Amino acid sequence: MIEYDNIVVGSGIAGLTTAAYLAKDGKSVAVLEKESKFGGLTNSFFNNGILFDTGAKALENCGILFPMLEELGIDVEFVKNKLTIIIGKNSVVIDSLKSIDKYGELLINEFPDERKAINKIIKLIKRESGSLNDLCKIENPYFSKFKTNTTIFEKIKWFINFSIITEKIKNEKIPVNEYLKKFTKNSALIDVITQHHFSSMQAFYGLSAFSLYNDCYYPIGGIKTIPEKLIEFLKEKNTSLYNKTQVIKLDPELKILTDNKGYSFKYKNLIWTCDIRSLYRCIDRSTLKNSKIQSSIIQSQINFSRAKYTESVFTTYITVNKPMEYFSNITTGHCLYTPEVKGISGLKIKCNTKEDCEDYIRNYLDNNTFEISIPALRDRDLITKGVTGIQISVLFDFNINLQAIHNMWANRFKELVESVLIEKLIKLYPEIENNILFKMSIDPYDLSKKTEHNDGAIGGWSYSGSVIPSERDLDSFYKSTKTSIKDIYQAGMWSFTPSKLPISILTGKLAAKRVLSKV
Repeated sequence: MIEYDNIVVGSGIAGLTTAAYLAKDGKSVAVLEKESKFGGLTNSFFNNGILFDTGAKALENCGILFPMLEELGIDVEFVKNKLTIIIGKNSVVIDSLKSIDKYGELLINEFPDERKAINKIIKLIKRESGSLNDLCKIENPYFSKFKTNTTIFEKIKWFINFSIITEKIKNEKIPVNEYLKKFTKNSALIDVITQHHFSSMQAFYGLSAFSLYNDCYYPIGGIKTIPEKLIEFLKEKNTSLYNKTQVIKLDPELKILTDNKGYSFKYKNLIWTCDIRSLYRCIDRSTLKNSKIQSSIIQSQINFSRAKYTESVFTTYITVNKPMEYFSNITTGHCLYTPEVKGISGLKIKCNTKEDCEDYIRNYLDNNTFEISIPALRDRDLITKGVTGIQISVLFDFNINLQAIHNMWANRFKELVESVLIEKLIKLYPEIENNILFKMSIDPYDLSKKTEHNDGAIGGWSYSGSVIPSERDLDSFYKSTKTSIKDIYQAGMWSFTPSKLPISILTGKLAAKRVLSKV
């Protein structure tokens, strides 16, 4: 039996943040990670010397990422992430909130008859992005810098904006694509504006996205730099780090974990930072004596079973025999690309036969928006002479993925989606045709197996539908780290919705704060 005061399950950004704050306070900590590599989806990998990022393509600060690193004394060099938005053949580089007007011009160019509606939408986007920008450019109050380096005026402004945004979110729970129907009946226009968001993304978050675009940074060395630096910090603090260690059994009464190798770990506090449903799957209710614990676990299991999860993502990675300079003349290192402006909302899902699946998938991809990332365009240390790595992603429904695999076989499904995504890249970068040296794809089913995340979901708007088994009101944020079981806490993308990297960091810090406040 191995004993620790605190055990953190999962080594994504939330788990590493929790462990770092506990270790910083001198507490006994162990991190258990089922994969061989720490960092979860906040990571990168190499193929023949070319770096690719997994999960996030850029990192939002939001007054959270930078203060966390500063509090822990971790030094990371960043470059400002410049996002290119391409609609049809025209593009705009997002480098400030002033770029919103140029974005409006792109939309008017494609939808000239919708000028009046677009002007109203752009005005709304400016207002909502400005509100979130005012909130994000000041360090979050949960970090010490807010108390010491923030003026009274800035503090008042932060809390006023926080109150305004909180009320907007509570009052406008309608998805952004539905909300925009107040301004236009043109479904293709609405799709072009929103189809790169998760389908259930709330109106405020979707409309304020330009604030996040302008607050994104890329770490020198790739996305993997963040978990690597946190791991270095934890090793310096003598934290116990276990990889290839998956928790398969949990007894919350005895406070004992059992892993896939048969080892047992005893804890005083447990912080679960991976898929929360897996926490409740590890508990054998029949062995519990406390009826109160039993009933709370049953209710949590019911809530999670009813929850609906948002889209996953399909990503294709390629290496091409073209120098970085070729791509820098066309786009920045990060872009949203919409080749056609027909939109996807009018498509009817048909996946009953192989032919139906292929037709639907091709139509879905032909009319969608794609996220493209070229790490070497942001970090020149990643440049490999004459060769460039590119990754292209598209949101994809996990259930359609499963139906397609059932009707088409897994290899054919991947081949089809991969070939269409490469077609889109060739349309944007014509000279890569016949110059592809390597290609590989990860589909939602692969993600679900690798991460154990429900339905292959990877973050963003984690839950949708009428049952939301997590906190989603900003004024209840601190509650998001609680679970229904005594001395077990949660953090990460499943504990609050919507959740991207800053939320994972913040819940990680707050989970550690809960533990430390008990001492």
